[in-house]
Amino acid sequence: MATAALVFPAWLVIVVVSGFYLQFRENTWVAAALAGIRVAAIVLIARAFIRMGQGVPRNAANAIAGALAFVSVALLGLNALWFVVGGLLFGVLWYGVRPRLAARVGAGP
Repeated sequence: MATAALVFPAWLVIVVVSGFYLQFRENTWVAAALAGIRVAAIVLIARAFIRMGQGVPRNAANAIAGALAFVSVALLGLNALWFVVGGLLFGVLWYGVRPRLAARVGAGP
């Protein structure tokens, strides 16, 4: 419920603005407002990136995965959704399954 309450206002604004965007995109004031919003969006994304990155363990596996995802999305133009799903699977396997398998193998019969 808290997530819905946080996301809904922004979603509603986007839906309303996008309905009028095509009609007003040539307007000087609208173009200036959108330029300001674009800058604010970049700042919010950067802030989220930094906050989320603080909890990520710093190791070679994460550095390689992050670099490959960045290059693939930013430079090659691949769909970021697949990297979100891939990151989810990577995290479950690397941090969830791998340690349990290692503990099970190390424990012996």
